[in-house]
Amino acid sequence: MYEAFFEMGHTPFVRDVPPSQLYESSAMADTLGRLAYTADRQLFAVVTADAGCGRSTLIRRFVSSLPKEGYLLLYLSDSKLTPRWFYKGMLDQLGLESRFLLNYRFDSMSPMALVLAGQSELWDKLRLQRYAAVRQRIDISCVLPHFDRAETENYIGSHLAYAGGKQEIFTDKALDDIYKESAGIARQVNRICEKSLMYASQQGKRLIDEHLVRYVIEHEMLGGGEPCP
Repeated sequence: MYEAFFEMGHTPFVRDVPPSQLYESSAMADTLGRLAYTADRQLFAVVTADAGCGRSTLIRRFVSSLPKEGYLLLYLSDSKLTPRWFYKGMLDQLGLESRFLLNYRFDSMSPMALVLAGQSELWDKLRLQRYAAVRQRIDISCVLPHFDRAETENYIGSHLAYAGGKQEIFTDKALDDIYKESAGIARQVNRICEKSLMYASQQGKRLIDEHLVRYVIEHEMLGGGEPCP
């Protein structure tokens, strides 16, 4: 395994990195602050991002930051739920009678904070007329963007720091190609980096340059990401 070759104590580019060790971009830090405000004021927030851009990671980080003695977390994960059954599922968990959550006591108060998270296409649905009642009650809207080049490098560095071992593994040109191929999508960065580490360890190379990354992209990344220009 490449972890032993690179003298790592942990596997760097996996989904189960502890929340406290997750990379926090400026956009994520801003969104976490807005979600904390949502929880404190019992508001309704919508979080969207392109696939693989860290939406689940953000929610995991947010949940870990909430004091357990102060909040009861209710989680529903079903993209095919209709609004009616979505709210009914939440109310059932709360032990409340079936009524629209954000129309509680004639709109005079909200009994809970609600965070609706989905891919960017979620707004296409929310803009439909039949969801007008839901859309009108949204207090905060957050969008997680793709990483830029500097954030991609910081993201990789953060995960390598979590793993331990040698830090200077990827050259600057290798990082350039990883950014171009991944388009700043965290999930794609993970895939390229993991496969590059695996291939480098097999070849006995402790430094990953652009040639190795290009080989991995061309031979190991079929069907993933956008091609480099």
